[in-house]
Amino acid sequence: MLLEEAPKAELIVMTTIILHNYLWNHSPTLYILHGSLDYEENGVLIEGSWRGEVKAAFMIPLRNIPRRTPAVYHKIRDEMADYCMKEGAILWQNTYA
Repeated sequence: MLLEEAPKAELIVMTTIILHNYLWNHSPTLYILHGSLDYEENGVLIEGSWRGEVKAAFMIPLRNIPRRTPAVYHKIRDEMADYCMKEGAILWQNTYA
């Protein structure tokens, strides 16, 4: 859960998505090195190098705290999903989903 108010959290996430899409479309070889991610070649899954890397600090398990998510967060999630499926979509996103 982001520790920001809903409008600020939405701005942070949307900015991150826009930056990701921009870098992927304009500098894909600099943004993600070839072989880092999983990909498919002739119908065979080629596993990316990330699978063999040591767990980074950001991959530690998070505490599971049960709580009801406020409706405003569901609205933000739905708006971001809509954005990613329409004007924010990238050409290959449905190939692997």
